[in-house]
Amino acid sequence: MAFQTETSAAPMNAAARGRSATVEDAATIDLGMVADGVLRSFAGEVPRERVERVLTDLLEQEFSGARVTTFLPIFLHRVACETLRREVRERR
Repeated sequence: MAFQTETSAAPMNAAARGRSATVEDAATIDLGMVADGVLRSFAGEVPRERVERVLTDLLEQEFSGARVTTFLPIFLHRVACETLRREVRERR
């Protein structure tokens, strides 16, 4: 799956559409921007492909039932950083 960073003129969150969040909501969530923030947190220790995979997995597995997506980028960033920090520690 390619990371989409497009946003619509007036994006609606999943709850406004009457359903849970899905990977398709990535366009309104702007996963590219979330990935950029996570990458800055790790200063080159983790490749972008790994960050994108972690974010996609989190969106599909942990946050797929989210009915309100307003704060989803913040949660994705936080949990992705925790996951990747754990991986970096295990490699050392």
